[in-house]
Amino acid sequence: TGFYWANSIPANDVFVAAQQYLGYPEGTIRATVLLETITAAFEMEDILYELRNHSLGLNCGRWDYLFSFIKKFKNHLLKKDVLVQMRILHQICSIKKQ
Repeated sequence: TGFYWANSIPANDVFVAAQQYLGYPEGTIRATVLLETITAAFEMEDILYELRNHSLGLNCGRWDYLFSFIKKFKNHLLKKDVLVQMRILHQICSIKKQ
């Protein structure tokens, strides 16, 4: 499995409810989303949008992601494809929120 954008909506609601209950300002509670699957990587922008007030950023679970990538594209895979995918994902996850 993985953390898909639809899961970020209830997570955001829990953060908001916890902040209201504790009397904290919105955006006090923050989380980093761990991307473990290739399909979650395709939903990065949606995940960040849904958690926009509570997101610290993205983190890639390297081995889980690679396994997911290989499993998903096993019939169309070259070794260099995996390396290129990891470089791209690392660059995207390394972009700092402005």
